[in-house]
Amino acid sequence: MRIAVTLVILCLMGCPAPIGGHEGADLGGGSGEGGQAGGESMAGGAGGEDESMAGGAGGQAGTMSMDGAGGTMGMGGAGGALGVGGAGGQAELAADIYVAGLERAGERGVFSVRLVESDPIPRDTGIYTWTIEVVDANGQLVTGATLQVEPTMPAHGHGTFPRITDGTPAEGEGRYVLAELDLFMPGIWRVPIAITHADGREDVAVYRFDLEG
Repeated sequence: MRIAVTLVILCLMGCPAPIGGHEGADLGGGSGEGGQAGGESMAGGAGGEDESMAGGAGGQAGTMSMDGAGGTMGMGGAGGALGVGGAGGQAELAADIYVAGLERAGERGVFSVRLVESDPIPRDTGIYTWTIEVVDANGQLVTGATLQVEPTMPAHGHGTFPRITDGTPAEGEGRYVLAELDLFMPGIWRVPIAITHADGREDVAVYRFDLEG
């Protein structure tokens, strides 16, 4: 009996815990620490991902910014490819200032056009008649060409009526008349003159005039 009582007292005072209990404690502690560390790691990872995503979204937002320096679609961005006023934007060119004989080179460098006379002077909306000269790359007047003009307003996405006007030969070598061009609305009119010669040469010269109402 004394031995049994002694053993019971010793067990109550400091018996080693069962292996299962130690494992439970270790697992519990490990789980707690691991869970905390895992939580921190996951939180850190999530935070990093959030920051990355936020950075990415910021980058994307910067790319499409209205006035960002690098905005590819920026309205005023320094490098905006579609910017209306961007320094590097492919914006519509400034309007021409009319003077008699105003010359515009063709886009292909084959022909050039001289606006010899405009009636009325390009300033207000109205019905216009232009007298033009066509010259080749050597500055020689070109006869026997076919001309067509299709005025449009790029900012508004429309043209005029009739949509296309044919040029007719005029008195004088290399001269043609474009009659009754109805430029009826205030704003910038883009007036491309397509030139086709009988020998197959082609080119397009473009005028741009900003008209008032």
